[in-house]
Amino acid sequence: MLDKVFEGTIDKWVDRGDAAGFGFVGFESGSRIDRAFFSHDDITPDALGRRSHAKIVGSPIRFKLSKYLYRGEPSAKAVEVQSIFSADVENVQDHREVSVVEHILKGSRQPIASVFLKRRSGDKLYLGIEDVAADHKEGFRRLRVGDHVWSGIAPPLGNQRTWRATAAEFYSPEEEAALREQEIQRCERN
Repeated sequence: MLDKVFEGTIDKWVDRGDAAGFGFVGFESGSRIDRAFFSHDDITPDALGRRSHAKIVGSPIRFKLSKYLYRGEPSAKAVEVQSIFSADVENVQDHREVSVVEHILKGSRQPIASVFLKRRSGDKLYLGIEDVAADHKEGFRRLRVGDHVWSGIAPPLGNQRTWRATAAEFYSPEEEAALREQEIQRCERN
C-alpha cells in the first residue's frame, strides 16, 4: 500500500494550532471516490518548510496510503502528503522572509531563551540566539510578541520538528512601527 502514490484534493482541514490538526483528502480509487484521514504529522513540508499546501481546502496534493487502527478497526490514512506544485525556489539557502514573534520562552540566565515565529503561511519557525546575525544579537533580548523578524530558513536539527529561522535580523523601532501600521491598514481594508 505504501508504494503507490495517489493524487487528490484537500476537502477538510481542522486546525488545532501549534503544529497540530487533521484533515481529509478526497481521491479517486478505481471507479469510486474515497476519502482518507491525515494528521499534521503526515504532511511533508515543501522545500521551504511550509505545510500550508495540505491545509487549504481544494489544494491538489500527492500522498501514499498507510494502514492504521481507528477505534480498533483497520483503516487507511494518507501519509507523506505533499504539494503537487514545487516551491519555485532555486536555492533554499538564499531564501529570506518576514515572520512575526508569536511566543517568547523566558531563560534562566537571559531574559529570552528562544522565540517561536509565525510565518505568513501560518507555520512556525524556531529562533535561538545562535541563529541571529552577529550585528543583531543585542536586539534578541529586546524582542516582543508581534515584532517582525527578517530571516533565512533551515530544516530542523536532530529530533526537533520545527523549522528554524537563520541569520535573523531585527527592524529598528521606526521600521517596526511602520510595519505594524501597514498590518493595521491591511486588516481594515479586508
